[in-house]
Amino acid sequence: LRLAAVLHLAMWLVLAAIPMMQPELNLGAIYYIGLIAVAVLLIRQHWIVNPKDLSRVNEAFFTLNAIISFGFTLIAAVDSCLR
Repeated sequence: LRLAAVLHLAMWLVLAAIPMMQPELNLGAIYYIGLIAVAVLLIRQHWIVNPKDLSRVNEAFFTLNAIISFGFTLIAAVDSCLR
């Protein structure tokens, strides 16, 4: 679980750096709102699973990861196309 948290943080930092590293994508406010939503979902993912109770791992791993990956891709695409 600690490794997952470290990797999620690294992934979030990379997503946060994309607008600075690729200014030609023209990402703006919608992207940053999506980035905040990703952070909230990642925090929830780590909140609902603890080492003593792994009964919610499927919700955390499958459901929330699917929402994050599909939702954020959609948000980034919409933001990029609206500019």
